[in-house]
Amino acid sequence: WDGGRALSWSLGEPSLRLWSLSSGATLGELSGHTGEVRRVDVEWRRQRAVSASKDGTLRLWDLQSAACLRTLESHVRAVWSIDVCWDSDRALSRSDDGMLCLWNLELGSVVHQLRGHAREICGVEVDWARHRALSWERSLCLWDLEAGRLLHQLQGHAGTVWRADVNWSGQRALSWSFEDHSMRLWDLEHGGAALRTLGSLGA
Repeated sequence: WDGGRALSWSLGEPSLRLWSLSSGATLGELSGHTGEVRRVDVEWRRQRAVSASKDGTLRLWDLQSAACLRTLESHVRAVWSIDVCWDSDRALSRSDDGMLCLWNLELGSVVHQLRGHAREICGVEVDWARHRALSWERSLCLWDLEAGRLLHQLQGHAGTVWRADVNWSGQRALSWSFEDHSMRLWDLEHGGAALRTLGSLGA
C-alpha cells in the first residue's frame, strides 16, 4: 500500500483488486490471469505492478487504468515468485519447471532462461547491484544474471534445501535442510564443497 491505496489478492483467485483506504471502495480489478496469483511486486511511484500466477505467466499492470500492459510467457508450469528491479526494468521469476527467467519488463521479453536445476526450485535470492542470484532445491546454483551463466553449482545436501541466507558482500551463503538435518556454509566466490557442515538439526 502507498498510504492512500492498497493492492490485494486472495488465495485461489486469478485477479487483483485496487482499494481506496479512505473510502474502502474498490478502485479497480486487475483481471487476465487464468490461474491463482501467487506473488505481486508493486512500484507505486510509477503506478506499476507485476504479478506471477499458477497459469505460468507474469503480467505487468498499469495501476491507474487497471490495464494489463504486458503478458510475459516463457514458463511451462506455475510461477511461484518474482523479484523485480524497477530501476532497470528487470524481473526474475521462479517456476515449477525448474527454470529461472530474467525479463525485460519494458519490452516484455525474456533476457535469459537460466537452466541448471533438476528439480522444482524452492527459492531464490537476488543481488541486482552485483547481477547475481542464488537459487536452490537440493543443490544451490549461483548465477551471473548479466551473462545468463551458471557460475557454481553447490552440492552436498542429501535432502531438499528449504532456505538459504546470502551475505553478498562477504560472498558466503548458509543453507539448511530439514530432511538431512544439516546447515552448510558455502563460498560463493570459489564454489566447491561446503566450507563447514553443521549437522543433526532436529535429529
